[in-house]
Amino acid sequence: MKGYVLQGKGEAAWQEVPVPEIGPYDALVRPTAVATCTTDVHAIATLAFPNALNKVIGHEAVGVVDTIGELVKDFKVGDRVVLPAILADWRNPRAQRGEAKHYQTNSPYMSPDPAVGGSFSELVKAVDADMVLAHIPDAVTDVQAVMVDDMVATGFTGVENMEILVGEVVVVLGIGPVGLMAVAAAALRGAGRIIAVGSRPKTVELARQYGTTTSVSSPSSSTESSTPRLSSPTSFTGGTASARAWT
Repeated sequence: MKGYVLQGKGEAAWQEVPVPEIGPYDALVRPTAVATCTTDVHAIATLAFPNALNKVIGHEAVGVVDTIGELVKDFKVGDRVVLPAILADWRNPRAQRGEAKHYQTNSPYMSPDPAVGGSFSELVKAVDADMVLAHIPDAVTDVQAVMVDDMVATGFTGVENMEILVGEVVVVLGIGPVGLMAVAAAALRGAGRIIAVGSRPKTVELARQYGTTTSVSSPSSSTESSTPRLSSPTSFTGGTASARAWT
């Protein structure tokens, strides 16, 4: 099968790769839509993840189940599914209690195992399929679903970890896809005021649709924008000095 492989610093290309072998709890998924994360671009440009060298990369994808192990219970061949963006070992108790990013042993970027690949290939191995795959509702398209995999999940997780209370003021620094999802999540959590820091007119408008009450530009932004520039966070939060942050 074909896979998109990190061949060296600044070099990646499609090449022939072996079909992954699966165990009784695993599945093979045939991707129907993928998304390129900044992590993928960074990995190619800088070789920041040496463990990814000579492996298939990518970690945002949806697809159709092609093959299942004999002990997979919740999925069958032909099901439309979201593949996991966080490729943790969910059998590890510490991963289960909220430390998954520290146990990404199933990630091509973190695992030293040369057989552990990413999602930019004709077939993708889902380790412990019942733990990591999610069904896609019939009313949701593949393109819509692939946006949930990393962008929605990251933005929503950040807001959950912040434990925002009803009526609180929230500042979202940067309103790309993940920042926009943080805006949406903060609104759903009941934030009283949401301040988006960004300068691109399209994302500023999207942020308003998702729930921002104020939009400001970064002081260092070189983009021409009609939004006011941010001099200090407290100038928009009523002078409150205390703050909580999540990255």
